[in-house]
Amino acid sequence: MKKIYLLSLAILCACVANAAGVINIYAKKTSITSQLNLYAWTNSGELLNTWPGTKFSETVTVDGVEYWKMAVNTGSNDTWNLIFNNSNGQTVDMKGPSIDTYYEVKKGGNKGLTATTVANMNPNATGYYLYGNEINNWTLDSSYEFQKTSTDKVYTLSNVKVCGFFKVGNSDWSASFGPMDSNAALAANTPITLTNDGSSKNLYTDGTYIATFTLDMTGSSPVLSFTGSKSNSEVYLKGEVNNWSDNANWQFESHGAGVYTLEKAFQASQGQFKITANSYWYGLPADSEPATLQYGTTTLGDGKNMVLPTGTFASKMSFYVKEDGTTSISVEEGVLIEGIFLRGTINNWNAEEAYKFTEVSENVYELRDIRLQGFFKIADAQWAKHNYGSTDGANIKVGFNNYVTNSGDSKNFTLNGTYQCSLIKLDISGSSPILTIIGEATTSGIFVATDALGNNNEEWEFIDNGSGYYTLENNLQDSEFNINVNGKFYGLPTNADSILPFDEVIELVEGGKKMAIEEETAIGTFELTIADNGSVSIMACEGEYDENSAITEVNADLNAPTVYYNLQGVKVANPTNGIFIKKQGNTTLKVVL
Repeated sequence: MKKIYLLSLAILCACVANAAGVINIYAKKTSITSQLNLYAWTNSGELLNTWPGTKFSETVTVDGVEYWKMAVNTGSNDTWNLIFNNSNGQTVDMKGPSIDTYYEVKKGGNKGLTATTVANMNPNATGYYLYGNEINNWTLDSSYEFQKTSTDKVYTLSNVKVCGFFKVGNSDWSASFGPMDSNAALAANTPITLTNDGSSKNLYTDGTYIATFTLDMTGSSPVLSFTGSKSNSEVYLKGEVNNWSDNANWQFESHGAGVYTLEKAFQASQGQFKITANSYWYGLPADSEPATLQYGTTTLGDGKNMVLPTGTFASKMSFYVKEDGTTSISVEEGVLIEGIFLRGTINNWNAEEAYKFTEVSENVYELRDIRLQGFFKIADAQWAKHNYGSTDGANIKVGFNNYVTNSGDSKNFTLNGTYQCSLIKLDISGSSPILTIIGEATTSGIFVATDALGNNNEEWEFIDNGSGYYTLENNLQDSEFNINVNGKFYGLPTNADSILPFDEVIELVEGGKKMAIEEETAIGTFELTIADNGSVSIMACEGEYDENSAITEVNADLNAPTVYYNLQGVKVANPTNGIFIKKQGNTTLKVVL
């Protein structure tokens, strides 16, 4: 009776406290939890002190068991996080509970401590947990415990990170739920039936997810499903190339089942490095440091810093985390290409022979007769020894000497417009590299293309506003179209709706299908963006629909004489350099010359 009373009292207190935004955290008092700290935070900031948090000092006794107690004011935050830590280590990041919760903190886990809820003190506890090789090293972790729902035998686990191999089990593994025959992929929004067989296999996803799981035990066999969105992996190449820090440019892509890839040129000259995964550092089990990593597949562990064989570069690295937690890396050697190239959105950032510089004297390079627009850099094929860019991302001034930098932190060059360049010169003979561009502003080379208009009709050419932003004011209706970008045609993905919505940014693909607009509507303004990674996106703004001016009538208009007027309505015989009204047949347009 005493136990029931105390539990009821605890729950009542929790309800009162939670209503005020205060949640009490209890930790069982043991020799392990002496000098125990609690660190708590939200996305908005820390809830207690800065790391390592606040030391437990208050104690309470419940059912003859002594607990540390600490109140956390979560305010209006629905989602918060906590870590227990002391001289023995720390727990993994744990999702903060929504009610007063009792924990037992023990030695173990990959960071030194584990924390599990005391079941009879948590009315929503189920005793079922998600275990995995990467999420918690197959150890008991209360932040991955399923919680009861309002439906009997239906449990949920909200907003947890999942990657690698995993399965569902209880605290002592007497229940172990997984697929029967072989490891199986669990897809979002697709339930999968599990079995409680001692030989059941593991699950995995097609990448890293922030997920909410549902475990349905109402039937004869458990059914597991999840919803969520893909998240970036926590696998990085860290080394001298990025000051041994997390850097998105050196982050591996997650493919699920413990497979991660980095398709990026990494030069031997870029120095020592390691691979990190979820804060663990992996290197070569060698006697000396640095150790040379050979091409092919190599087992990694808690080892030494690595370097690549002198004079080589890796074109692709694949990092593997097996079911038992062992790791390996597969490295593919790239083919060294000599020379310096102009690389940008104009050539999909490739090192192409047509954009290769000629060394005209020692450390002086020239490239002639190039049409240039958008974002670009000057670099070697490996992005290694030569990687010239802007210090601040400012526009390049045509006709002037521009001081540039050869640094891994350099920004892309941009042009304010499109230029036909008679000379692009890079001079690295002095202490400061200098880039000089000689050329004349020209048209953008980007057109709205239709069967009626053709592929490069000047009346349907975009204006280059610089920094990869292009606009076109014209009236288009009753026609399918795509976008001609310097001879490459962009349209919608094959699985997308062919109707282009208004006032919505849509990413296009090279070789995609033609777009159309809703009947009895018209596009008045096109906005096109070419990002620094070369991706092309468009936004169409609705114009005025005229049932008497369908695009099919344009061909007749093209043969009619052209008359220009200024913005005051005065006829101009030979218009140059400005904004004019152009009338040709039944078509009247505002154009920029």
